[in-house]
Amino acid sequence: MVELITTTELFTRFVLPFLLVFVVLFAILEKIKLFGSGSTKQTHAIIAFVIAMILVAFPYPTDIISKMVVFMVVAAIIIFVFLLLFAFAHKASDKEFELPSAIKTLFGIIIFIALIVAVLWATGWGESLWSNLNSEGLTGGLWSNIIFVVVIVAALAAVLFAKVGNGSDKEPGK
Repeated sequence: MVELITTTELFTRFVLPFLLVFVVLFAILEKIKLFGSGSTKQTHAIIAFVIAMILVAFPYPTDIISKMVVFMVVAAIIIFVFLLLFAFAHKASDKEFELPSAIKTLFGIIIFIALIVAVLWATGWGESLWSNLNSEGLTGGLWSNIIFVVVIVAALAAVLFAKVGNGSDKEPGK
């Protein structure tokens, strides 16, 4: 009986995404107090309910959320297994287990890249991006735009984060 309910399209395409979005939005609204400290839980619940209802009315965002949740679960299990194996290999002691900062940084970079790949996969943009990269090569319009944006960002970063010299560029008398 339970298997019949959980495998229906109504449950997997509407009820679960609705509940997920409703709960997450309600929790965010409760935490950040967007409408001031005088706003009630009922106000937050109504706003979260309306947004979740709008979401499930459109199949494309619901499909993206469903795919992203699948990605999140698989990634969480992979991270859990890694941490479990790392903790077993780590020197056993009475103190709490903590990852070295280098591994935390590496995890952050890997998660960021994996999140970009997951969004490209869930939205369907990954296939068109991949076909553009394969068909145009390095001389194509997409690559030119990417290189152009990277150069601009690098130049802005160099200007914004450059250290000021020894003070010779200051105006005289100041």
